[in-house]
Amino acid sequence: MKTKKFTFIESTLSAEQAQEMLMEVYAAKITFHQMRNFSHMERFGKTDRTALRRINALKKDMANLKKTITAAAQKNTLISITSDIQITII
Repeated sequence: MKTKKFTFIESTLSAEQAQEMLMEVYAAKITFHQMRNFSHMERFGKTDRTALRRINALKKDMANLKKTITAAAQKNTLISITSDIQITII
């Protein structure tokens, strides 16, 4: 197995900027899974349960992120965000 790591996000932002960026990333992932579910429905006539579970989990994460960022905004603090993508060839 060969693993590669990529830095996806490495930023220090205001609460407003952090929320905008993270919500866009999450929205893109939700759209991806919605399209996957739509495609599955068209091809097989039934929902893609994995895609629907991911959509639900992502929406919950978004709500929790908004709460966290709102708390930071109320304190007028900056937010440091780091996210890596790790890919393993198996």
